[in-house]
Amino acid sequence: MIVPYALLGRGQMMFAVLPVGPAPYWGKTVGLAALLDFFTYATSDLKNLATLTRWSIGLSATGMIWRTYVSAAAAAVDKGLIDWAAPL
Repeated sequence: MIVPYALLGRGQMMFAVLPVGPAPYWGKTVGLAALLDFFTYATSDLKNLATLTRWSIGLSATGMIWRTYVSAAAAAVDKGLIDWAAPL
């Protein structure tokens, strides 16, 4: 169960946090992470909506919104740690 989340965290660092560069690009970092994770979770939730009989639209929407928010917050923490550890 931990492997998919570890891979998602690695992808977030590779595609959203590290390419943006050092401070002050907080908005771009969080935005890219949010988009990456929104598309990742939307794929899963919309597949569940299409294939599972007891899966609702509300459940898909809530899951996508919540997990996108949490992932964007995690990217902000990652960016803060990187900027703190390796300042300009």
